[in-house]
Amino acid sequence: MSFLDDIATAEVVEEKINILVFGQSGVGKTTFAGSGPDNGEKVLILSIEDGLRSIAKEGNKTQIKRINTWGEMLEAADYIEQHPHQWDWVVIDSVSHMQEKLIWSDIVERGIARNPERKEYSTRQLQEYNEAKNMFMNILERFMSSDANIIMIALSEVSEDQEGDSYVHPNIAGQKGGLAQWLVSRCNLVGLLRFGKVADKQGKTRLVRQLEFKSRPGASIKDQTSLFAKPITQPTLAKLATKLAETNPQNIKEDVENKKEA
Repeated sequence: MSFLDDIATAEVVEEKINILVFGQSGVGKTTFAGSGPDNGEKVLILSIEDGLRSIAKEGNKTQIKRINTWGEMLEAADYIEQHPHQWDWVVIDSVSHMQEKLIWSDIVERGIARNPERKEYSTRQLQEYNEAKNMFMNILERFMSSDANIIMIALSEVSEDQEGDSYVHPNIAGQKGGLAQWLVSRCNLVGLLRFGKVADKQGKTRLVRQLEFKSRPGASIKDQTSLFAKPITQPTLAKLATKLAETNPQNIKEDVENKKEA
């Protein structure tokens, strides 16, 4: 094969995408994950936490793989790396719970196995914090570096910056917020799912769920695609996927060709 054989023009290069969606408990993050195109037929949720009842309804074809141990999470990463296009979307629900339920459980269990006198399950050694950080970064890097479209779900947290101003960010423990910043930097889209007020035609306001990506003060969100100037009201994964597909280079090329034929 020649060096030039696999060169493509930028207009037809298709890229996978990494997305982080965070929000407070009960705002509907799992509901969003389970609302993919075609009733979720090509969506896989790696479920680390409970709370699937919100998407348990007739006709929902979203596929669920429950992850109960760190070993199962490693197996999931192996499979996605080898079969990145089996699903249109792979959702990790959630990376916040992955830290506590999978990573720290594994670290402490191995610590107790090495030292049976370490009886208190919650005891954590100083060197283990660095191990937990590396485990977190390495597993998510594997998913994000695969050819699969990855959505990571996280809880939200409100903190104060150096000026004393409050801001909302993903609730990810480690390095005094540094681990959360690392994950944000690795994603194409970072969105805050929240309740917001909207006015109807009669001027009455009501609370609705909104998913916002456009960068603003007070929130660790971003939009590298420049597609989401306004929040998505009553967001679903199907709405998000449709918006992304509208500007897919391959779709644009097909639209141009269809117009030429017409």
